[in-house]
Amino acid sequence: MKSNHKARFEKWQRLCPAPTRFLISLVDARLVPALEQAGFSVVDISLRQTDQPVAGRMIELERWAGNWVDSFTFNFDKYRTTRFQVQASRRSVTPPHEFLRSANLVARPSQYLHFWGKPWWLPSILWSQAASLRTWTRSCCIRRSFCAFWRQASAAVPSAALLNS
Repeated sequence: MKSNHKARFEKWQRLCPAPTRFLISLVDARLVPALEQAGFSVVDISLRQTDQPVAGRMIELERWAGNWVDSFTFNFDKYRTTRFQVQASRRSVTPPHEFLRSANLVARPSQYLHFWGKPWWLPSILWSQAASLRTWTRSCCIRRSFCAFWRQASAAVPSAALLNS
């Protein structure tokens, strides 16, 4: 039986244009399994809170350990445009699940947020599968960047923007 989130995600994905579905399939088939090997698992509800279901346009992975929860979120554009954001956080296990650290994967040091994929100004007709592959290649060091982020969990700065080098 499919999970409730998996069904919502597949329904949302079916409504997307082909280039967006291709980018989603790259993330789902290549990045998610790598994170699952690192101990993360895809969840239907955030932080085991039944009142916080994961949105149909997101993939959220969590890893519970000791006094904290590490989470990855791939947040696809709500208007089904071919782009996504990557967020990570370490939160307290006990409610209200305070943020211990949080970050977004960005392309430049001056950014706080970054949409990976099609720029807003580029017409959708010009976005190709090759462009999606380039986007995936540029963002493929996500696991390495965020593992370094969690190793530095004792740093003084509680939030950061991770630079994808």
